[in-house]
Amino acid sequence: MDISVVLCTYNNAERLRITLGALCKLAPPEDADWELVAVNNNSTDSTKQVIKSFSGQLPITYVHEPQQGKSRALNSGLSAARGELIVFTDDDVEPSRYWLTAYWEAYRRRPEGYYFGGPIESKYEGEPPDKELLEIAQPSVAGLNYGGREKEVSQLFIGPNWACPYKHFQEVGGFDEEIGLNPAAGKVLVGEETDMMKRLQGSGLAGWYVPNAEVKHFVPESKCTLEHVASRRVARFEDVYSGSEVSMPSTLLGMPLGLYKGVVVSWLRWVTRRVTGQKWKKDYLEWRERKKFVSEYYKSAD
Repeated sequence: MDISVVLCTYNNAERLRITLGALCKLAPPEDADWELVAVNNNSTDSTKQVIKSFSGQLPITYVHEPQQGKSRALNSGLSAARGELIVFTDDDVEPSRYWLTAYWEAYRRRPEGYYFGGPIESKYEGEPPDKELLEIAQPSVAGLNYGGREKEVSQLFIGPNWACPYKHFQEVGGFDEEIGLNPAAGKVLVGEETDMMKRLQGSGLAGWYVPNAEVKHFVPESKCTLEHVASRRVARFEDVYSGSEVSMPSTLLGMPLGLYKGVVVSWLRWVTRRVTGQKWKKDYLEWRERKKFVSEYYKSAD
């Protein structure tokens, strides 16, 4: 097997149906065979029936992962995949017709030293977010585009559209199941793909941008809000003081006064700019981040 597309899904049957329909329209590379590894992450809707309904149109390998969590689902997908090149996507995308061909050709030209990613065009459920919010939003909301030519990039790609030779997962291991999206966790968790790509970089790989490997990514109205962007931003700082890369802040009588100062200054800045009609949303995010630093400090100090 040459290519395995790994798609994880959870309770998103109707959007999944659109994605599978778009995959039926692919023009896969003529010199390669491929499979779709569809991982049902313990869905309670009609996900299984939707996947099975496409079994005659797509080369589907169906996987059921009973434990909740996208990282677990990704690892189950990797275990079932037989391809030399693993291409990751999500259940809410519409890939371009030559999506797989672009990845396969890029990989054949650079079989060593790289993982790959392509652009993502956001397809909004309602009106696009305002320009100020788009300037600070994550690529999962704002989209991702590194230009019109293939090149090595230092920036990371995101979950709906990236690829990596299978052999490198054997070298760095699977996805960290302690992080990543998980409806059962009771809190916002992110970062499974970011963690993986950083580990791939640590093993000596570089990111290679493939502009023709484009997907459209559906963004619901619920994600086009400042609160959603802020919650995903602060989720990056779970256990921020637990690792060796970040030192604990200085304290006075057991209080991290520098952290408190940062909270107050950033709060004053965003409130002042908002009431005076200036751009303020970036400062609001900074205030949320600094609040998170304080809460994580006390959690780590316990």
